[in-house]
Amino acid sequence: MTYIIVALMKPIVSNFTIFLLMDFLLNIFIGIQYLAMDTFKGELWPTERRSTFVSLVRTISIGSLIPETIWAVSAPLNQFLILNMAVWTMRLTAAIAWFI
Repeated sequence: MTYIIVALMKPIVSNFTIFLLMDFLLNIFIGIQYLAMDTFKGELWPTERRSTFVSLVRTISIGSLIPETIWAVSAPLNQFLILNMAVWTMRLTAAIAWFI
């Protein structure tokens, strides 16, 4: 979804309705990602370690966004979106490597 947003950045920036639609769609994908994570954690992690693993994963994934968020305050929109796209690409690569 982030790749689509970057590709359509000019129309998105110039049309607020398109921006809201793309934001809505992006949040649907983010919500699906969190639901899938929470669903599969119960099957993959042993019960006695699940809370430790959940906190570790959330600390790493949310904590990794702190520098991005601080930098985004002064960054141009296109650079921020490219950074965001890189973060999601790294996460996808990690998920594929873990699956394999």
